[in-house]
Amino acid sequence: MTTNVLLLAADDFISRIRLEPILAAAKEGGLIDAYALADRDMNLLGPDLPNRFSHVIAHRNLGSRQIGWLKRNRCPFLYDVDDFVLALPNDLEKGRWSREAERIVWCLSAARVVTATSRFLAREMGSVAGVDVIERFHMLHNGLLPERSMLPRVGPARRAIWVSSDLPLIFNVMPDVVDGIADGVRRNGLDLTLIGRFPEAMTERLPVAEHIPFLPPAGLARRLAESDDMIGLAPMVTGADPDLQRFSDAKSDIKIVDFHGHGVPALFSAARPYVESSISPTMLVENTGTAWAQAIDRIAADPAQALNQATIGHVQAERSFQTLAHDFVATALPLVRTDVSGRLPAFPSSLRRLEKGMRGVLRRKTVGRR
Repeated sequence: MTTNVLLLAADDFISRIRLEPILAAAKEGGLIDAYALADRDMNLLGPDLPNRFSHVIAHRNLGSRQIGWLKRNRCPFLYDVDDFVLALPNDLEKGRWSREAERIVWCLSAARVVTATSRFLAREMGSVAGVDVIERFHMLHNGLLPERSMLPRVGPARRAIWVSSDLPLIFNVMPDVVDGIADGVRRNGLDLTLIGRFPEAMTERLPVAEHIPFLPPAGLARRLAESDDMIGLAPMVTGADPDLQRFSDAKSDIKIVDFHGHGVPALFSAARPYVESSISPTMLVENTGTAWAQAIDRIAADPAQALNQATIGHVQAERSFQTLAHDFVATALPLVRTDVSGRLPAFPSSLRRLEKGMRGVLRRKTVGRR
């Protein structure tokens, strides 16, 4: 039977990082025949354009048109989550977010299979949504971009790197950990690189040599793979208020994958998700400023103690997109076989631009009346 997969991508960027590489590896390995992404307006983005789809995957917080298409076709589908997307972001209006939350809850309820980066994430999403998803849960890890390093690491470290895709929660909750990291970096003479979003008040407390606000995943992979004098820093929050702690605990173990898979010795908080990862990090740190400073002392003097070739090889084998594709196609994907048309009710981009313009005008008028 032909296997053509449709991926409904709520966020084109994140879907291309997490799910498309798995589908591409599956196609390359002959495990599926074709796949295509569809954006929030149901425009097919390729790379293939089959006449019919045999499997449907929905990713994260779908748009209303994607949800409408699923409801009209009544097809079994797989729902994938890789972050606690039911949390209330500060930058979304409450009315808009409530509509998105309703669509997320519907997906959790209606999906035949729910995949997530951890059991904890799936369980907590279900708990907040009031939906039992564990019986339908399948693990789907994040994969390792194929920039691999087996460089020997001899001598003390000269650089440290801290990566954050969002504003680090630890600064507001545990400033002593930030201060401990700053102390450890300073007294070991390390050049500290920050990649991602860091508040100015936080960067002022750190001895930052370089701050890159955004680096594409492929660029980060290359930087890590080419570095033979760098250590990684991956603190996580502990002891926060329940909602914030749940959001942090539900994060994936991608930093272990990125650092260890690319041969970078690193320090990780002794906290979720790292303590529950299938990849055991070699250096877990108690979440105090003193412990972090002392851990940096130890790893900076001899980075090779924190990582060996066996661990690097294990990560590269377990989290390659080829390995993930084989597991995914063998276990989760067969449970959602269907048959739907490849002709999608796309919403033209010109109408989308007009719609956004009208909403902007209405929003300005509403603000003016307040």
